[in-house]
Amino acid sequence: MPKKQAEFPGKKDILIIDRQPKQTVTSDSYDVIESAITQIEAELRRTTEKLSECTLTPKESGVIKLTATEDWILYLPDINDLEMGFTIEPGLPYLLFKADDNNNRITVLSYIGQTIDGKVSYTELDCKNSWVYLKSSVIGWDIVLKSKSLDMGEW
Repeated sequence: MPKKQAEFPGKKDILIIDRQPKQTVTSDSYDVIESAITQIEAELRRTTEKLSECTLTPKESGVIKLTATEDWILYLPDINDLEMGFTIEPGLPYLLFKADDNNNRITVLSYIGQTIDGKVSYTELDCKNSWVYLKSSVIGWDIVLKSKSLDMGEW
């Protein structure tokens, strides 16, 4: 099986590696990278469908297919859910994808005191094929990529 090619991300919290400057990259190093890529692919293969107002859970990370017969709110999980006894590690991914063909808005809200790229909400999921790729950070959620329109085929 051929090795997968990978580009190292700009943010260290996305893929943490222990390679030191001028260190020789061995086959073991490639195995670590390949394992990380496989894990990311597995996370994004998981697809969850949401049809109305709800709060996402960490176990639902991956692709979230959204439809809206009317405007509704999608809540992101609390990155420091102390009542449940856990903290979400930086890098938990959600690809939120609006799959229906209407202009009903799905507003994404962060937990109280947390942000989505410095804002309380994200409101651009309002047309067919609009999407946003989010990852958790220490203080909330970072927008990695987003688009108002991308043909993702039939779902």
